[in-house]
Amino acid sequence: HRPAQTATRENPFNAGHQIALFLRWPDERHGLFVSLANPFVSLDVDGDGRISASYAPNYEHDPAIALDPWYTSEPGVLGPTALQQYSYRDSPSGESFNLGERAAFVRCVESFLLDGESRRNRTVKVNVAWDENDYQVDAGTPEGQEEYRRII
Repeated sequence: HRPAQTATRENPFNAGHQIALFLRWPDERHGLFVSLANPFVSLDVDGDGRISASYAPNYEHDPAIALDPWYTSEPGVLGPTALQQYSYRDSPSGESFNLGERAAFVRCVESFLLDGESRRNRTVKVNVAWDENDYQVDAGTPEGQEEYRRII
C-alpha cells in the first residue's frame, strides 16, 4: 500500500542528485529504501507509491558496434527499514532521517565495500605502489619478503 511519508537523501558529492529514497509507514513502524549505485541518479515516488529511478548516462550505446550488445547498468538496491523512535535533521532542507533508516542504509552500503577486514579492525590503510617503492623491494631476501608482505 501507499507509503504515509517519503524522504529523499541528497548525494553529498553530487548536488542535485539523490543517494537514496526512503518510504515510511510510521503506524507499522517500518519502511523501505531504494538506491542506485550511480552518482547521477534521480529518485522519485508518485502519488500512487510507484518508485522511479533514472539517470542520464551521457553514453550512447549502439549494439551494432559495441563489444557487447547489452549494456549492464549499476546495481540497484531495495532494503527494509525498522523505524526507530528517534530521528535527526542534518540536511539543509530540514528533512529528518530516522536512525533505523540510517542503520539499514549503512549496513547495505557496507556490504558493497571491499575493506571489511580493515573496518572491523577500525583502521583503513591505503598502499599505493609509487608511495611504497615496491619495485625496489628485493623479494629474494627474507627482509625483502617481509617488506613485501607488509605492503600487501
